[in-house]
Amino acid sequence: MPTPAIINKEVLEGEKCLSKGLKKGSIYVDISTNSPETVLKIHSAMKKLGVEMLDAPINSCPVGTKSLKGIGLISIMVGGSKKTFEQVRPILQLMADHVLYCGEISCGIQCKLIHNAVNAIMEDKPIYVFDEWAADQDPHFRHYFYETLLPSFKKQGKTVIAVTHDDRYFHVADQVILLEYGVA
Repeated sequence: MPTPAIINKEVLEGEKCLSKGLKKGSIYVDISTNSPETVLKIHSAMKKLGVEMLDAPINSCPVGTKSLKGIGLISIMVGGSKKTFEQVRPILQLMADHVLYCGEISCGIQCKLIHNAVNAIMEDKPIYVFDEWAADQDPHFRHYFYETLLPSFKKQGKTVIAVTHDDRYFHVADQVILLEYGVA
């Protein structure tokens, strides 16, 4: 899974980045699970190019739920201009069972992160897996993650597994999957 740094690089940096191929008046829809800060940074760059942007991370429900397409219940939570959302909605509806407009840019990813946190607490599973950047969003989410979520998981007896590129996160997990260039 690409990290915000990888997404930022592929979209904004270098001669062959995505933004170099976008024309004024285009619409860029970021369907990745990104960070709110990266979404805002990319949005700012796109705005300078005259490109509209939506953050529209794909969210799936737990196993056992089937979508109309038979692949699990899929939702897309969208942040950005309401006008742009209405233009793109028919395409997003082809990709998901539910498409929800959440508000201004970065609200889609914020809603998804909240949804993921609530699901992690509510699921009756002995293991919780997190990406290092999911725990390292804005200061409020970081505080909530370290001070509330992780202690709650430990109290419930859940094993915490970190999927990380960064050894600074080893101390919060019971098990660590260290990635090098995206490979475990």
